Amino acid sequence: MKCIAPYLTTRIAERMPRNRQWLALAVIGVIGAGLPLSMLTGCAGTKVKDLGDGQHSVSACSDSGLTNPQVTAVRAADNYCGKFGQVSVVERFEPDRCPTAETSATALVFTCR
Repeated sequence: MKCIAPYLTTRIAERMPRNRQWLALAVIGVIGAGLPLSMLTGCAGTKVKDLGDGQHSVSACSDSGLTNPQVTAVRAADNYCGKFGQVSVVERFEPDRCPTAETSATALVFTCR
């Protein structure tokens, strides 16, 4: 399947006045690069740690109170195991701490199978 993003970017920029084309390309580039990154990182603490014996741990914080840290942790575990063509199996949730007191946090212990 052919990627249409460069085509769309060029078409949008062509419709802009000549002195504003660089601005349109810059905005599209920032949005295009930032959106996938923000979707991957539910919060700053979603780095997977190897606990040994096939177990892993991932911590997740809820910055706004709108997202459940358990959901964020499970998504991070799924993404991690998906890199290896496996699925995550939740072993347990544990309490955790976030950088700020106003946020809720959880640590997920999981295995990949």
